Amino acid sequence: MNSDKLICSAMAVLLISMAGCGAKINKQDTASVSATPAVTAEAAQDSSSQEVDFDSMYHSTDSLDSAESEAGFDMTVPDTVKGSTACQYYVANDNSTIRARYVDDNKVTMLMVDKSNQIGGSAKDKAVYETEKTIPVNDTPVTFCENGNLAYAAEWVKDSYSYTIHTDTGMPEGDLMAVVFEVS
Repeated sequence: MNSDKLICSAMAVLLISMAGCGAKINKQDTASVSATPAVTAEAAQDSSSQEVDFDSMYHSTDSLDSAESEAGFDMTVPDTVKGSTACQYYVANDNSTIRARYVDDNKVTMLMVDKSNQIGGSAKDKAVYETEKTIPVNDTPVTFCENGNLAYAAEWVKDSYSYTIHTDTGMPEGDLMAVVFEVS
Protein backbone atom coordinates (compact mmCIF):
# COMPACT_ATOMS: atom_id res chain seq x y z
CA MET A 1 0.00 0.00 0.00
CA ASN A 2 2.77 2.49 0.90
CA SER A 3 4.62 1.71 -2.32
CA ASP A 4 1.44 2.47 -4.29
CA LYS A 5 1.20 5.87 -2.57
CA LEU A 6 4.88 6.51 -3.24
CA ILE A 7 4.50 5.64 -6.93
CA CYS A 8 1.38 7.81 -7.26
CA SER A 9 3.11 10.70 -5.48
CA ALA A 10 6.18 10.35 -7.70
CA MET A 11 4.01 10.31 -10.83
CA ALA A 12 2.10 13.39 -9.63
CA VAL A 13 5.37 15.24 -9.03
CA LEU A 14 6.61 14.17 -12.48
CA LEU A 15 3.44 15.42 -14.16
CA ILE A 16 3.55 18.72 -12.27
CA SER A 17 7.21 19.13 -13.21
CA MET A 18 6.49 18.38 -16.85
CA ALA A 19 3.69 20.94 -16.86
CA GLY A 20 6.10 23.61 -15.63
CA CYS A 21 8.79 22.60 -18.12
CA GLY A 22 9.25 23.57 -21.67
CA ALA A 23 11.12 26.78 -21.10
CA LYS A 24 12.49 28.13 -24.34
CA ILE A 25 15.67 30.09 -24.11
CA ASN A 26 15.36 33.33 -26.00
CA LYS A 27 18.33 33.54 -28.36
CA GLN A 28 18.22 37.29 -28.78
CA ASP A 29 21.33 39.38 -28.27
CA THR A 30 19.42 41.76 -25.99
CA ALA A 31 17.68 41.08 -22.70
CA SER A 32 14.01 40.21 -22.93
CA VAL A 33 11.56 40.46 -20.08
CA SER A 34 8.25 38.66 -19.77
CA ALA A 35 5.84 38.60 -16.88
CA THR A 36 4.77 35.25 -15.48
CA PRO A 37 1.74 35.13 -13.19
CA ALA A 38 2.65 34.61 -9.56
CA VAL A 39 1.19 31.66 -7.70
CA THR A 40 -0.87 32.10 -4.57
CA ALA A 41 0.66 31.14 -1.22
CA GLU A 42 -1.70 28.14 -1.02
CA ALA A 43 -0.58 26.82 -4.40
CA ALA A 44 3.07 27.27 -3.48
CA GLN A 45 2.52 25.30 -0.26
CA ASP A 46 0.73 22.53 -2.16
CA SER A 47 3.63 22.16 -4.62
CA SER A 48 6.26 22.25 -1.87
CA SER A 49 4.51 19.40 -0.06
CA GLN A 50 5.04 17.21 -3.13
CA GLU A 51 8.83 17.27 -3.04
CA VAL A 52 10.79 14.47 -4.67
CA ASP A 53 13.00 12.43 -2.34
CA PHE A 54 16.46 13.87 -3.02
CA ASP A 55 18.21 10.85 -1.44
CA SER A 56 16.57 8.47 -3.92
CA MET A 57 17.81 10.48 -6.92
CA TYR A 58 21.33 11.58 -5.86
CA HIS A 59 24.22 10.28 -3.81
CA SER A 60 26.94 12.34 -2.16
CA THR A 61 30.59 12.27 -3.14
CA ASP A 62 33.76 13.15 -1.26
CA SER A 63 34.80 15.93 -3.63
CA LEU A 64 34.13 17.67 -6.92
CA ASP A 65 36.83 15.48 -8.50
CA SER A 66 34.95 12.34 -7.39
CA ALA A 67 31.67 13.72 -8.74
CA GLU A 68 33.28 14.55 -12.08
CA SER A 69 34.84 11.09 -12.30
CA GLU A 70 31.50 9.37 -11.65
CA ALA A 71 29.52 11.57 -14.07
CA GLY A 72 32.13 11.49 -16.80
CA PHE A 73 32.25 15.28 -17.31
CA ASP A 74 33.74 18.25 -15.49
CA MET A 75 32.10 21.17 -13.73
CA THR A 76 33.43 24.58 -12.71
CA VAL A 77 31.90 26.11 -9.58
CA PRO A 78 33.00 28.77 -7.10
CA ASP A 79 34.61 27.60 -3.84
CA THR A 80 32.02 29.56 -1.86
CA VAL A 81 29.03 31.78 -2.51
CA LYS A 82 27.77 34.68 -0.43
CA GLY A 83 26.24 33.35 2.80
CA SER A 84 27.63 29.83 2.49
CA THR A 85 30.27 28.17 4.61
CA ALA A 86 30.63 24.80 2.85
CA CYS A 87 29.96 23.08 -0.46
CA GLN A 88 28.74 19.50 -0.81
CA TYR A 89 28.84 17.54 -4.07
CA TYR A 90 26.31 15.04 -5.39
CA VAL A 91 25.83 12.93 -8.50
CA ALA A 92 22.51 11.77 -9.90
CA ASN A 93 22.16 8.01 -9.60
CA ASP A 94 22.05 7.78 -13.42
CA ASN A 95 25.29 9.88 -13.59
CA SER A 96 23.53 12.52 -15.70
CA THR A 97 23.92 15.45 -13.29
CA ILE A 98 26.50 16.90 -10.90
CA ARG A 99 25.08 19.08 -8.13
CA ALA A 100 27.05 21.50 -5.95
CA ARG A 101 25.07 22.38 -2.82
CA TYR A 102 26.22 25.40 -0.84
CA VAL A 103 25.13 25.43 2.81
CA ASP A 104 25.41 27.78 5.79
CA ASP A 105 26.64 26.98 9.31
CA ASN A 106 23.30 25.30 10.11
CA LYS A 107 23.51 23.11 6.98
CA VAL A 108 20.64 25.06 5.39
CA THR A 109 20.92 25.11 1.59
CA MET A 110 21.86 28.56 0.33
CA LEU A 111 22.32 27.74 -3.36
CA MET A 112 22.46 24.75 -5.69
CA VAL A 113 24.30 24.54 -9.01
CA ASP A 114 23.50 21.70 -11.42
CA LYS A 115 25.24 20.66 -14.62
CA SER A 116 23.59 17.92 -16.65
CA ASN A 117 24.36 16.04 -19.83
CA GLN A 118 20.60 15.80 -20.43
CA ILE A 119 19.00 18.77 -22.13
CA GLY A 120 15.30 19.33 -21.80
CA GLY A 121 12.88 20.13 -19.09
CA SER A 122 13.51 22.65 -16.38
CA ALA A 123 14.71 22.28 -12.83
CA LYS A 124 12.93 25.45 -11.78
CA ASP A 125 9.24 25.85 -11.12
CA LYS A 126 8.56 28.74 -13.47
CA ALA A 127 5.07 29.42 -12.14
CA VAL A 128 6.33 30.98 -8.90
CA TYR A 129 8.35 33.77 -10.56
CA GLU A 130 6.94 37.18 -11.39
CA THR A 131 9.56 37.96 -14.00
CA GLU A 132 11.84 36.06 -16.33
CA LYS A 133 14.48 37.78 -18.37
CA THR A 134 17.09 36.45 -20.72
CA ILE A 135 20.49 38.12 -20.64
CA PRO A 136 23.54 37.11 -22.71
CA VAL A 137 26.42 35.96 -20.49
CA ASN A 138 29.66 35.12 -22.31
CA ASP A 139 27.63 34.98 -25.57
CA THR A 140 25.19 32.45 -24.05
CA PRO A 141 21.56 33.38 -23.31
CA VAL A 142 20.85 32.87 -19.58
CA THR A 143 17.29 33.05 -18.24
CA PHE A 144 16.98 34.66 -14.80
CA CYS A 145 13.81 34.15 -12.72
CA GLU A 146 12.92 36.83 -10.19
CA ASN A 147 10.34 37.89 -7.65
CA GLY A 148 10.52 41.54 -6.73
CA ASN A 149 14.13 42.62 -6.52
CA LEU A 150 15.55 39.12 -5.86
CA ALA A 151 16.68 36.46 -8.33
CA TYR A 152 15.87 32.84 -7.51
CA ALA A 153 17.08 30.86 -10.53
CA ALA A 154 19.24 31.01 -13.63
CA GLU A 155 19.17 28.48 -16.44
CA TRP A 156 21.06 28.03 -19.71
CA VAL A 157 22.39 25.49 -22.21
CA LYS A 158 25.97 25.51 -23.43
CA ASP A 159 28.08 22.95 -25.30
CA SER A 160 25.44 20.21 -25.01
CA TYR A 161 25.07 20.63 -21.22
CA SER A 162 22.26 22.25 -19.28
CA TYR A 163 22.98 24.38 -16.24
CA THR A 164 20.67 25.46 -13.45
CA ILE A 165 21.38 27.61 -10.42
CA HIS A 166 18.66 27.81 -7.78
CA THR A 167 18.21 29.45 -4.39
CA ASP A 168 15.12 29.26 -2.18
CA THR A 169 16.04 32.47 -0.34
CA GLY A 170 16.68 34.68 -3.36
CA MET A 171 19.64 36.97 -3.90
CA PRO A 172 20.36 40.21 -5.72
CA GLU A 173 20.58 39.64 -9.48
CA GLY A 174 24.21 40.84 -9.49
CA ASP A 175 25.21 38.17 -6.93
CA LEU A 176 23.51 35.41 -8.95
CA MET A 177 25.07 36.80 -12.14
CA ALA A 178 28.53 36.53 -10.51
CA VAL A 179 27.90 32.81 -9.84
CA VAL A 180 26.73 32.33 -13.46
CA PHE A 181 29.98 33.92 -14.71
CA GLU A 182 32.03 31.52 -12.58
CA VAL A 183 30.06 28.45 -13.66
CA SER A 184 29.80 29.29 -17.36
